[in-house]
Amino acid sequence: MAVVTLLSDFIDGTSMALAEDTDAADLNAFMTANQGRLWASVQQRRRQRQQTIERRGPGTVYFAADAPGAAAVERYLGSDTGSAEEAAALQAMRSAGVEIAPHVGADRERDVLLNGRLKDLTAQAKAKAKTDLLQAYAPFKLAQRYLALMFGLTFLGSYVLVLAMTISGQGDPDAVTKVMEQFSINYAMLIILGFYFGGGAVEGFMEKKKK
Repeated sequence: MAVVTLLSDFIDGTSMALAEDTDAADLNAFMTANQGRLWASVQQRRRQRQQTIERRGPGTVYFAADAPGAAAVERYLGSDTGSAEEAAALQAMRSAGVEIAPHVGADRERDVLLNGRLKDLTAQAKAKAKTDLLQAYAPFKLAQRYLALMFGLTFLGSYVLVLAMTISGQGDPDAVTKVMEQFSINYAMLIILGFYFGGGAVEGFMEKKKK
């Protein structure tokens, strides 16, 4: 049976590693279905000991598919940083196919992850972590675009219809505008445009401020 280990470093200088057996086929399957349970167990134990649950940044999840991999993870976590034992354990984890990924449990940790302020991660690992997080948000971004498109087409279609009726003198443009007012389409479009353009402007300003 596979073993998943969550390592967390906290702002009080302490660390905690918690492991559990899992039936998940790989790390992706575990993170999709059960990652919250392991983090909840860590928080519960920390609270029982009256210790902080605020981490310095994202935790690290190690997925070992078999006993040799789990033993390598245990050796790695128990070794001194920068030691030959740590290097040997890291090589053993790689040979055993242990999967490693960041674990985000709070908004502040997500900010640390996206801005690359993670300790002991290579540039490639940071880039992959950021890509994985952005991919997780992709379905929500797609839904936002569809909603904006539907409201936008409704608004433009109504505008064209009222304009055509007014120019041709046929039909009742007031009836169309009343329907638009009834469903507050004008306000909905203002809000959508505000989020799209205002949000981008604020994000660009914040990025420049950080630099």
